[in-house]
Amino acid sequence: MELFLKILAITGIVLGSILAFILLVLLLLLFVPWRYIVMVSKEDAFTGRFKLYWFLHLIVADLSYAGGMNLVIRILGIPFYDRERKRRKAEAAEAKEEERRRKKRKVEEEKRKKKEDAAKPSPEEKAEEPESNEPSAQSAAEDNKKDNAEEKAGTSAGKDRDSEKKDAEKEEDGNKSGRKEKIPLDERISDLLDQLEDTLGKMPDTIEEGGEAFLGILEKGCDKVEGVFETIEYYDRLLNSEGAHWVYDYVKKHGVALLKAIRPTRLDADLLYRDDDPGNVAKIYEYRVWSMPFTDLLKNDIRIDAMQGEKELRFHAKLSGRILLWAVAVHGGCLVLNKKVKAFWKRLKREE
Repeated sequence: MELFLKILAITGIVLGSILAFILLVLLLLLFVPWRYIVMVSKEDAFTGRFKLYWFLHLIVADLSYAGGMNLVIRILGIPFYDRERKRRKAEAAEAKEEERRRKKRKVEEEKRKKKEDAAKPSPEEKAEEPESNEPSAQSAAEDNKKDNAEEKAGTSAGKDRDSEKKDAEKEEDGNKSGRKEKIPLDERISDLLDQLEDTLGKMPDTIEEGGEAFLGILEKGCDKVEGVFETIEYYDRLLNSEGAHWVYDYVKKHGVALLKAIRPTRLDADLLYRDDDPGNVAKIYEYRVWSMPFTDLLKNDIRIDAMQGEKELRFHAKLSGRILLWAVAVHGGCLVLNKKVKAFWKRLKREE
């Protein structure tokens, strides 16, 4: 009995230690911030990288792009997934398989050559063959040469005759096109009068079609204006409905908190821009001014070198921040699981 109790005590201690370790790891994952870095650059080609790591790089997920995507996941420094290494292994296996097939084809080719060599007659059999065929073969070759020469001469003569005939036809067509038929003056006047009569006859239809098109444009404009007023009335009725203000404030509160939990903290950027058009150069500084309210919220070091010259664009940017999983879990859960928010969202879909 005492032995059984000791075994139960040891088992309980082991299970408790395992549960305590798992709970500790979960608490660390939730409350120790995750860090991320986003890097983009443009020199000769565009490259990008997104790196997410936790607690002194114990867990690292590295996604990079340099002509192709690659994802590497490391836990305690051990690579658990490497897309590029996996691709290289697949390519090596494919190359090995191709080499095996090549060797197999080579062996089959050697066997086929051996069979062909075995089927060929031996030198002794060739010596026994009659030599009466040689003169006949030579005479047949000479006859073929003569026939080919006669055929070439006939085809060249036929081509010459065809080219002469085509030149004569072209000359005749040129003479015909060079002649201009003279149209009498009364026929010209009658044609002009007929054209004028047709134009005047079509004018009422043209005016009617133009008026209908104009009225159609006015109707479309009125419909759009009416649609804008209906949209305003719809959102006004929706926002003033029962519970809408509470849902709006609730979503705003938790949404802002969720964004704060994942927001970046620092931005470093270096931009080199050259352009022949001074207007494009001025737009770079205009964009910088417009972005200042957003970038000033971060610790930033932004350097811009934009001036007129031969067209060139180079930039390097690095954005770093942190993610608090506990805040993401709490505020995201509040937004997803709240009954009033879900009911309001269903009502929006139903009314749409």
